[in-house]
Amino acid sequence: MRTRIGFRTNEQFSRNWILRGYVAYGTLDKEFKYGGEIDYLFSRQHWTVAGVRIANDLERLGLTPELIGGNRIFYALSRFGRYRVGIGAIKKKFSSKQNLSREFC
Repeated sequence: MRTRIGFRTNEQFSRNWILRGYVAYGTLDKEFKYGGEIDYLFSRQHWTVAGVRIANDLERLGLTPELIGGNRIFYALSRFGRYRVGIGAIKKKFSSKQNLSREFC
């Protein structure tokens, strides 16, 4: 069993800074897991973002947040069921992304 609590800021906090984080405790291994992310939004028009992510957590092989993308519901539901062996992962990552697509009506 695992308990977890987390947060994510919204536009009322800041229009340019996005903060996310969580802390979890695993009752089987009796260890704390954590993760945090800071993103800076340079442009909303082209959605230009740069950020830093740090995490110390268990992951399923082949089922990481990067591979799933932004589908948090699928990631949350994938945690149910038999979780045989987790892969210990300590991640430190700097990322930047820009959406260059245009929408036409």
